[in-house]
Amino acid sequence: MGHECCKEHEHKDEDELSINDIVYNNDALVNSLISLLIKKKVITEEEFTKALEEDAEEISEEKKDN
Repeated sequence: MGHECCKEHEHKDEDELSINDIVYNNDALVNSLISLLIKKKVITEEEFTKALEEDAEEISEEKKDN
């Protein structure tokens, strides 16, 4: 069913999403939501950045404990 050049490769259905597609779509959604929150002044960019840094520190500490 594939092209001559890549007959040996298995082709997936066009409706099937790859993990990369899902990650990309989720990343785009998260970025859109963050932009909307900042635009609507629900949170400032500085507050968001600070929260990310705090989360990163917390995750880092949890990894050290494990």
